[in-house]
Amino acid sequence: MWGDEAGPDPSTAAPVLMKLVDLPDPPLRLIVGSQSFDLVHQMNQARTEAYRAWEHLSRQAPG
Repeated sequence: MWGDEAGPDPSTAAPVLMKLVDLPDPPLRLIVGSQSFDLVHQMNQARTEAYRAWEHLSRQAPG
C-alpha cells in the first residue's frame, strides 16, 4: 500500500467521493478503501491500548 507498491488505481475511489459530495452532512474525515480502513483501525486500537497502559499516570494530574 505504501512504499514501492502502487496500490489500487485512484480512480476506483471516484464512486465513493461522488456519494460523499451529495451527503447533507458529510464526515470531516473518511478512510477510503478496505485495506486502508483496516490499517487505520489497527493503528487506532494500538494507540488506545497505549493510552490505557498509561492511564493511571495520566490521571494523576488535574484537568
